[in-house]
Amino acid sequence: MTLFQDTGIAKVPAIARHVKHFIKEEGGKLLIFAHHKEVLKRIEDECLVDGGCGYIKIDGSTLPKRRQNLVNKFQDDPKCRVALLGITAAGVALTL
Repeated sequence: MTLFQDTGIAKVPAIARHVKHFIKEEGGKLLIFAHHKEVLKRIEDECLVDGGCGYIKIDGSTLPKRRQNLVNKFQDDPKCRVALLGITAAGVALTL
């Protein structure tokens, strides 16, 4: 599992470049799925915290009652353009 996570972490710089380009140059909304919390955290830190657009994050630590509020924010708020999602937590039963 460590090697699997390290492989995900190694991809973060390329993901960050793509996300920054999307935020700056493209319209619309972007869904980003990742498996490991550390990968989600690094994507968040490298391109979303100070990235100039709103985002939501749903992972295993997100309370179930809060998830729908986050989904509503992503769907209804035009400034919220990125959803950072854990595959296990957001891969089933969410309509985005």
